[in-house]
Amino acid sequence: MKKAAIYAISFLSLCVLLTTCYFVSYRYALHKFERNGTKEDTVKAQSDTGVRNVSSSQSSAVLPDASYVEQVYDMATDKLKEKNENIPNDFVGLTREQIITRLNVYMQNKSLEEYNKGLVSWTLESFSPSKVVVKKTYNSQGILYKYYMVLEDDQVVVYYSDKKTVYDNETGLDAGSLLEDEKRELMYGIWIKDEDELYSVLESYTS
Repeated sequence: MKKAAIYAISFLSLCVLLTTCYFVSYRYALHKFERNGTKEDTVKAQSDTGVRNVSSSQSSAVLPDASYVEQVYDMATDKLKEKNENIPNDFVGLTREQIITRLNVYMQNKSLEEYNKGLVSWTLESFSPSKVVVKKTYNSQGILYKYYMVLEDDQVVVYYSDKKTVYDNETGLDAGSLLEDEKRELMYGIWIKDEDELYSVLESYTS
């Protein structure tokens, strides 16, 4: 009789132990499933909105049908304009880092038109494969001079104020026709406000 009781108690204990293990394993698996499901929902929600900050994955590339927003800010007037356009063809397939590099290269080689408009910076504000937002910042009152005159290879050359686009390299003035003070001044280069001042300075050197 004692043996039967011992067997019965042992059997019940084993059943309780197995049931407990099964319950604990089930709860753990359920918790893990719910946690993974929440993460996937969050990622999907972010993807559906099409908005990510600039720190999004560098491996993501811009899609051909991505939306493109260009913000234009003028520091002088403190006004911000925004326009929506089709994504530029040369942006399609680029990653976040590649777009940043392209904007930096553009700033280093900006056109004379952009220079004269006072372009200060062009930055990536937000990035995702489906949406790109960039911002151009201008200072419309930042360009004080239109021309730059300098003595190069014994010739007087006039540049636009970007100091790389030639306005006139045939002024008819050379080092031999200049006074020493004028020559010294032009070796360092002088800034010219506008066309009227430019003609006035050139005339003073020839008189």
